[in-house]
Amino acid sequence: NLLPGGVQGRVCDPDTGIGLEGAALSLVGGAVTRESVSNQTGDYIFERIPAGRGYTLTATLGDVVRELSFDVEPGKTAVPEDTACRGNPDDQTRGRDDAVIGAKHRRTEPSDAVCSVSFDVSH
Repeated sequence: NLLPGGVQGRVCDPDTGIGLEGAALSLVGGAVTRESVSNQTGDYIFERIPAGRGYTLTATLGDVVRELSFDVEPGKTAVPEDTACRGNPDDQTRGRDDAVIGAKHRRTEPSDAVCSVSFDVSH
C-alpha cells in the first residue's frame, strides 16, 4: 500500500493574476473526489490524497474556471502551477510582477550587478 500524498497551491484570475478568493474546488482522480473552497488569497490544501496519476483540480468562481492536471507521488505534496498567478499574495501591490535581473559588467575584476524591476500588469 502506497503512502498518501497531498495537494496544495493557488488558483488565480487569468485577467488580474490575483488569487481567486472563495473559488469552488473539485479534485478528481481515479476513485477520489474531494471538494473544498479556496481561501482569501486563492490558496488551497488537500491532505491524505492517494498516490496516483491523472488528477484534475477544477476551480470555479463566477465565469472564471481554472483546470490543473497533475500526479500525486507517495508521501509527497503535489503543487500544481496555475500559470495565471502573478506576484506575491501577501504583497499589498497584488497583481504586479516583481523580477530580479542579474547583469555582468566589465571591470578589472568580475562582479554582478543586480537590479529590481517592477511593472504593473493589472490593466
